[in-house]
Amino acid sequence: MTSELTVNGTAGSPVYFTSWTDDSIGGDTNHNGASIGGPNQWTGMVFNPGSSSSSLDYMVLRFGGAFGSAGIAISGSSPLFSNCSVTSFYNSGVSLGSTVCAPTFQSCAFNSNNSAVDNVRIESVPGFTNCTATGNIIHDVISITDGNVLSSLTIAPLNLISGAMRFLTDLSVAAGATLTLQAGIVCKFTPYQQHEYQQVNIDGALIVNGTPGQEVVFTSIVDDAYAGDTNKNGPSTVGPNLWRTVLFNASTTPSVINRMRVRGAGSFGNAGVRLAAGANVAMTSSTSEININEALSLSNATSTASFTSCTFDTSNRAVD
Repeated sequence: MTSELTVNGTAGSPVYFTSWTDDSIGGDTNHNGASIGGPNQWTGMVFNPGSSSSSLDYMVLRFGGAFGSAGIAISGSSPLFSNCSVTSFYNSGVSLGSTVCAPTFQSCAFNSNNSAVDNVRIESVPGFTNCTATGNIIHDVISITDGNVLSSLTIAPLNLISGAMRFLTDLSVAAGATLTLQAGIVCKFTPYQQHEYQQVNIDGALIVNGTPGQEVVFTSIVDDAYAGDTNKNGPSTVGPNLWRTVLFNASTTPSVINRMRVRGAGSFGNAGVRLAAGANVAMTSSTSEININEALSLSNATSTASFTSCTFDTSNRAVD
């Protein structure tokens, strides 16, 4: 759609968009006898530019996903969804198409689809608050396909779904930009079997506000110890060499890191955490572990760095 859609459902009387084989809503509409809906029986909703004023409250979408459609597909639009659910779609519950958009999803649920939320640029993540997902086939999280932070951005646990973000790309903070990650954020990177090795690139500033018991974690998608079985492959543990590194490049703005944990990195000769020449980092009570090379590398270069009460453990080497 390219204009406004308003849905005024209530908790007791939601507005349904479903398959006509779904006899649980409105009875046997197609007069074929008793039947229940199933995935892939219609397409879904598409919000194109011009639909940003749309507001949808207590809407239920079920049993779609034909022709590769998501339940809710957004392209360059910023509608508001509150208390909505997308269930039993053949593809994603929600797809943002990797487009620049700022939709708002408040207390929404994405259940029993192929995947929960896909094709998201990282700056769109704060638009999700208190959403849930369960029973999806591939994942129950927000999947990031553009990780470029170009201005100030803060992400808190209430913005995540099922406790983690799934990265199919690098996480990169541009010069002059600041990314703030609040306590409890988990970033998981896909291993080489699925995509190229990912890494974290800091050209601006990274602020990590971890707390005891609520660290900010950078790890592999296979690491069930943090945010559970995100890739839904059954029980698995992290090993080394599953993604690249957290790289701090030269910056005039300091990165302030409190209680960050880096696990399972080191591919292509990288350390778990690496500081390039001119890096500006103050790190406290943080851990780099289970890396195939160094836990920390200072790259034989001059940087402005301090490390207080940090742990460099179970890697090939501690600090080089």
